[in-house]
Amino acid sequence: MSLKEGIIIDSGIISTLEMEALSNAYSMVDIGDGEEVFYCVGYSVINYYLNDYIITSLEGHKGKKVAVEILATFLPQSVVDSLYSVIKNIGLEVEGLTLEPIAAMNAVIPKELRLLNLALVDIGAGTSDIAITKDGTVVAYGMVPFAGDEITEAICHHLVVDFNTAEEIKIALDTKKKTYKYTDVLGNKKTVKLDEIKKAISPMVGKLAELISEKIIELNGRAPNAVFLVGGGSQVGSLPEEVAKRLNLPKDRVAVRGIEAIKNVIYEGKKLNGPDCVTPIGIAINSINTTNSFITVKVNEKEVKLYNSGKQKIANAFSLLGIKPEQLFGQSGRGITVKINGQEKKFLGETAKPAMIFKNGEVATLLDTVEDGDKIVINFAADGRDAMVYLKDILKDNQTAKVNGRDEDRNYLLKDGDEVIILEGNTQGCLEKDITVIVNEEPIKLPFKQEGYIYVDIFNYIDVDVKMQNQLN
Repeated sequence: MSLKEGIIIDSGIISTLEMEALSNAYSMVDIGDGEEVFYCVGYSVINYYLNDYIITSLEGHKGKKVAVEILATFLPQSVVDSLYSVIKNIGLEVEGLTLEPIAAMNAVIPKELRLLNLALVDIGAGTSDIAITKDGTVVAYGMVPFAGDEITEAICHHLVVDFNTAEEIKIALDTKKKTYKYTDVLGNKKTVKLDEIKKAISPMVGKLAELISEKIIELNGRAPNAVFLVGGGSQVGSLPEEVAKRLNLPKDRVAVRGIEAIKNVIYEGKKLNGPDCVTPIGIAINSINTTNSFITVKVNEKEVKLYNSGKQKIANAFSLLGIKPEQLFGQSGRGITVKINGQEKKFLGETAKPAMIFKNGEVATLLDTVEDGDKIVINFAADGRDAMVYLKDILKDNQTAKVNGRDEDRNYLLKDGDEVIILEGNTQGCLEKDITVIVNEEPIKLPFKQEGYIYVDIFNYIDVDVKMQNQLN
């Protein structure tokens, strides 16, 4: 973005710059067969540039040119719609949307630490989300579809217990208890040594560590300087050691981090303290400086969500609804070409009636921007009728004709490619009709002219006071 001389870069300029970058990223998204629409659900700034030089912060500076490089993440519309439906069904509204690794990264690894090559792994129930930093910024995100639930299921199979019981036993592994009393699915009351459980889940913990390590290498190209583990699934006893072993890192370079790792947040309670609290607190921190991720507009009473970039247009809303160009502009009716006494004559079909668009009751265009809550109404285009020309339309009262060598009634509907021979009466002027236009509420008859008429030709057929006209001009 080029800047005017003397302009001080403020948050508004930076926000506009980032939204423009996000818009560019959106245009680059590969949507496959075009049937699925994607939403941006989060982005991170890789680098800012001032006059083509990398700079940590743009705010407060002056320059001729600024730029930004971002890393954006997109989700299919079906996923986003499902998330919003759940919140709506319980009577709440979405204030903001972000990715868990972005939220956790912002909480645990502040900007001053991102000069280091670090990996943050948020291990939840179904997925392990990964973010990589180096050279002062976030450079990659990734995900492994394997996490805490697989550990729980291993306990289910080993002890023949239900999922909830297995979860309780898994949590007990992170305590000082040595045994745990439980009831299996057959109703048998038993006691198990927790060391036995640790041994039983060891293969799954190893597999989780392997998958996480492989994904880190894939994203980073090599082992990072250190790995931060957060999320409830990170509390499985030997996981840090297993990850360190597979990345060839010292044991103390892979650590589980809890709320104590979050800077600039004061928490005086006692319930939130483990690694499972990091991501929720990160989401709260992230929401402080963000606006609603999406705006909702209605198109003919159908709700459409658009990413809140500030530059969304009516055309974007139509695109998400699958409204096609022909529904907006229509198609003119088909014309026909008829040969009359050896001369070709074209009869055009009726012109299409274009769509009418209204925004909040006012006439609008496809390029008009939209805001949250706008109501769009579109009256779709109407196709023009095909040309309908009867034989009588090209004949005078005293004339008859043959069509394609056959005698035809004057009410014969001409078809494309027909050949007409006029047999009797004066044929002069029979190929065309005079036209009439209304000027100042007075009819003016214009004789046929092969090349047709344009607006200024009208003045050849009406009286105009040229001197008075010049004075008015």
